[in-house]
Amino acid sequence: MRFTSILFFALAFVLIAAADFAFAEKKADTLRISITERVPKDKCLRKTRKGDQISVEYVASLPDGTVFDSSVSRDVPFRFVLGEGRVISGWDQGLLGMCVGESRKLTVPPHLAYGDREIARIPPGSTLIFETKLLGISGYTPWTEETKQREAEILAKRKAVEEATADEQGEPETEQETEKATIVDAEPTLEGLKTGSEAAPIEEIAEPKETLVKSHDEL
Repeated sequence: MRFTSILFFALAFVLIAAADFAFAEKKADTLRISITERVPKDKCLRKTRKGDQISVEYVASLPDGTVFDSSVSRDVPFRFVLGEGRVISGWDQGLLGMCVGESRKLTVPPHLAYGDREIARIPPGSTLIFETKLLGISGYTPWTEETKQREAEILAKRKAVEEATADEQGEPETEQETEKATIVDAEPTLEGLKTGSEAAPIEEIAEPKETLVKSHDEL
């Protein structure tokens, strides 16, 4: 009986160890994404998707902490089109659904990076770690304090133009004059009497409003 119990526990230990090994091996072959800096939902109105041209800053390192590349040290963000195979698969997959201002840590297994190839200071079969931050999506400007200030400047400028135009036109008409003019304008014109219809009103031509949304290249 005692021997049977020992055999049972030994077998259970082997099975648990094998399961842990299989899980660890599977985990090592999987892209791992950790969000290190989140953006509030009310400020993330647009997430990255396939075909977006995005701007990213990153620090790339090996599992032992050796940094082999960094856009931060060069102070030059990296810009590319997402999901079109222009970068390693770990990036095309790991940077989808990302908000502007969000930071992610990507742990990329070899088959989603450079595989068995030796690239510069990257040994063959290396797992790579990228600390990334999304700086922008071309054609989209997030609603930030900067865009709020820009809108306020546009509205103030528009108001100043309207006030200046009103001053050039002189004092507004009295209420009686305005009412009289309205009655006259409402009467059918001679052409209208001929056709039995009223003259079409003159439409005010509004100046086009300046848009707040600019492309990433213009910002």
